[in-house]
Amino acid sequence: MRSKETAIVLIHEIYGINKQIKSMQERLSGMGADVFCPNLLDKDPFPYTEEKKAYRYFMNHVGFESGAEQINKIVKVTETGLSEGRCAWFQRRRYDRLAMQ
Repeated sequence: MRSKETAIVLIHEIYGINKQIKSMQERLSGMGADVFCPNLLDKDPFPYTEEKKAYRYFMNHVGFESGAEQINKIVKVTETGLSEGRCAWFQRRRYDRLAMQ
């Protein structure tokens, strides 16, 4: 199998790999990219109605540092042969507010 020229590491929200993330993965793949989406939770996704439960699970079982380590391992593997590899964390501020509640 020939690798595509573009590789994307798609990072799911605290809910895990749900239908929305799978849909995004399919769309990006359909645009010609190899898309890697590691399941940082290592379990089925949480529904959006369980935001606080999902946040607590993420922080107690994964955490930002461990999640970043897992993603960095993937980026190092997928960078081979690519001109650059990038990874972005977003929405952290929103979830930090949940910890205060």
